[in-house]
Amino acid sequence: MESVSNNLVKVIKERVTGKNVATILADILSLNVEAAYRRLRGQVPFTLDEAVKICQALNISLDSFAGLQDGNNYSFHLDTFLTPDPLQEYCDLLTGIAKVMEPLKNDPTTKHYKAHKSLPQEFLYNYEMASKVSAYVLYYQLYSCKPNLKKMSEVVFPEDMHIIQKKSVLTVHDFESIQVLDRNVVIDYIHIVRYFFELGMISESEVATIKKELYQVVADIEKCATTGLSRKGKPMNIYLANLAFDCSYTCLESRSLCASSLGIYHVNFLSCENKRVMEIQKSWIMSLLKFSVLISVVDELTRKSFFAQQRHFIDTML
Repeated sequence: MESVSNNLVKVIKERVTGKNVATILADILSLNVEAAYRRLRGQVPFTLDEAVKICQALNISLDSFAGLQDGNNYSFHLDTFLTPDPLQEYCDLLTGIAKVMEPLKNDPTTKHYKAHKSLPQEFLYNYEMASKVSAYVLYYQLYSCKPNLKKMSEVVFPEDMHIIQKKSVLTVHDFESIQVLDRNVVIDYIHIVRYFFELGMISESEVATIKKELYQVVADIEKCATTGLSRKGKPMNIYLANLAFDCSYTCLESRSLCASSLGIYHVNFLSCENKRVMEIQKSWIMSLLKFSVLISVVDELTRKSFFAQQRHFIDTML
């Protein structure tokens, strides 16, 4: 247990660099500062309950200090939405993501790698109606078996949901990144909107607003591809994949954090903070580049053709 406690202390210090670690631990564990210092010095080992509280508060994966990284066994974590209030839990999930990402924007070693099967949340979540669809899908899937299911306009979403959505993805533009896009990146989203429109759960006026916002999402991505820069002026290399892939993959690499995730359940991620898993997933994303075309700054003809095609999909399918 002593080595596990020592490893946990090391991971905590890496996560909260530049801050008073003892004060943070005292707050998390409801201890006085001296009791927190005794744990940091190794005089008192952390209990399992304390370790779990720390991991939850600082978004630390157990495998990062508990020895689970050996062999082929790794710890993944998933925030589920099977609660009485899944929309609020969805907002809490996004808030947690923003909290973890915020300190990394000042780390010049941070790099972001992503293969997008569907529209990138980094752009989609800037628009209120278009981003609301993602939350409505979550609501509908969990409550579709219940009577008096509400239309999207009738659902009471958390008041600050869109602010939280925007904040959760804004920091991504602070990092140097590689983005691989599926060539039909808007189609899945369009199918979702059409499906709920045909069910009568999304109105014609809402579809018109979504359509207008989708044009802007495509324009925003095209601007980044044209300049080769994110919205915050960081290098962003955008590629078009010539091979289909099954879901969205993400890797985040920095001095203080290595994390990877797989997109699941439309709005959620199965994530892991094990360095080896991150490196494997990063290698897979980078291998896609061999079968992809770079459209950031270069290859203007391909770039214009791709974005014209996405607008055509929006024109003809919505």
